[in-house]
Amino acid sequence: MELKEIDYILTIAECGSLSKAADKLLMTQPSLSQFLQQFEAQLGCQLFLRTTRGVVPTVAGKAFIDDAVMIQRLYRETQIRLRDINDVKGGSVRLGISTFRAQEFLPPILEKFYSKFPEVAVEITELDTIPLETHVLEGTVDMGIVAFPLHKLRKDENIEILLNDEVVIAAKKDHPIHRYLHTGEDGRIWVNFRDAARFEFVLGPVDTRLGRIARQQFHACKKTPITRNDNLSASLALSMARRGLALALTYSSAMSTRNVDFISIGEEGIYLPLALAYPPSSYRSKAVIELAKVIHEVLEE
Repeated sequence: MELKEIDYILTIAECGSLSKAADKLLMTQPSLSQFLQQFEAQLGCQLFLRTTRGVVPTVAGKAFIDDAVMIQRLYRETQIRLRDINDVKGGSVRLGISTFRAQEFLPPILEKFYSKFPEVAVEITELDTIPLETHVLEGTVDMGIVAFPLHKLRKDENIEILLNDEVVIAAKKDHPIHRYLHTGEDGRIWVNFRDAARFEFVLGPVDTRLGRIARQQFHACKKTPITRNDNLSASLALSMARRGLALALTYSSAMSTRNVDFISIGEEGIYLPLALAYPPSSYRSKAVIELAKVIHEVLEE
C-alpha cells in the first residue's frame, strides 16, 4: 500500500463521488474507478457502495478510512519532526478559520508571521466553526480558530483562549437605531434588543452561530423579526448594514468599523470566547508554535 493510494481513498470518501474525486485528483474517472476496483480486490473487501447519487463507504470502508486518516496524520507528523530536528525553516502550517472572521482578523497576523518566517507557508482552510472542529479532531488542520460554545472539542490542554469576542449589531452611522442607544459607565454603546427589533434585520441561516443568536434574541423579547432576507452570509449581511439597508449581527473582531457602528446588545453585551484549538495528542511543529505566538501578539497589540 502506498500513501498515494491512501490519498485516493480519502479523496473519494470526502467527495462522495468518483467523478468529483477524479477532478480533485486531476485524473480521469475511468482511471480512478479502475484503481478502486483493483484496490478493493487486493484488500478482499468492498470499501464503497456505488449508488445513483455517488459512493458511500461500507462498514469495512469506514474502518479503513478511520485508519487511513490516522496513517496520513502520523506520516505528516513524522515529516514535521524530521524537519524540526534539522531546523529547516521551510514547511507549512495548516490553519482553519471561518471565512467571515478571516477577512479582517487574519491579514495582520499573516503579515507579521511572514515577516519573521518568510519561507513557511500558511495553508488556510475556511470553514464554519462546527465543521472546523471535526477537521481539528481529525488532524486535517494543525490548528483552528474556533468560537465557543464548542460542540465536539473539549476545553482542555489543546484549547487556548484568545479573547472574548462580542456579538454586536452593525448599523450605518445615520441609522435611526441611534435614537435608542445608551452609554455605559465604561463608555460602551449599547441598545435594548427590544428597541432594535422595531427595525428591519438581515439574518444568517438558522444553522450558523450568528443566525441562532439573532433568533434567540427575538424570541427572548417576544418579537417577530422584520426581515426580507433570513438566509444570508455574514459578509453580505454586514455589507447591507453598511449601506443602511437593514441591521445585522456581526462579531466585533471580525470586521473594521469603516462606515458602520458596532452596538452592544444589552447593557451586559453578548460574548463568545474565541480560541486556538489543536488536534488531540498531536505533535506541534516549531512553525505551529511560532504562528500561535504571533496570533497572541497581534491580538494583544
